[in-house]
Amino acid sequence: MMRPLFARAHALKCLYAAEYTEVGSPAALWDEFADAGADTIRPSNRELAFIEKLILGVQTHAEELDARIAERAEGWRVERISRVDLCILRMAVYELLYCRDTPKGAVINEAVELCKLYGDGNSFRFVNGILGSIVRSPEPTVGAQYIAPSRSTDNLDMENDPAETIPPDPTDQ
Repeated sequence: MMRPLFARAHALKCLYAAEYTEVGSPAALWDEFADAGADTIRPSNRELAFIEKLILGVQTHAEELDARIAERAEGWRVERISRVDLCILRMAVYELLYCRDTPKGAVINEAVELCKLYGDGNSFRFVNGILGSIVRSPEPTVGAQYIAPSRSTDNLDMENDPAETIPPDPTDQ
């Protein structure tokens, strides 16, 4: 059984560790965490594949992800964002742009949950705002056809997969 929040939390730990050290594969890093007594539940093979996909995707597209984050982080330079929040943002933006099979609402909700678990104080609001802005942006996601954005996420059904389109805001007519 796939535990997405568990897998994303592990990917976050790996990405955060990569900010400060040379990181091997997610499985090798997991072994290091386990040896240190940090985590006792080992990810399944499916979770490890997902973790590796997130880590490699973020590492491969880091410059693009940082540029997207910088565009939406009004008044903030990427360098000033906490390392934990930046890792969460990079991971979520990667999923929003490149993982069409993952519901956008789930990506945002789990990024917010990761901020509540690992971030500081109210960083979840900052992360939620940036991700919401990216979802509503007029820029197309990679591999997805762009449909008119909504200015508000209030009318989005966050439980269903909005990956195909974002419903237009009725007030725009």
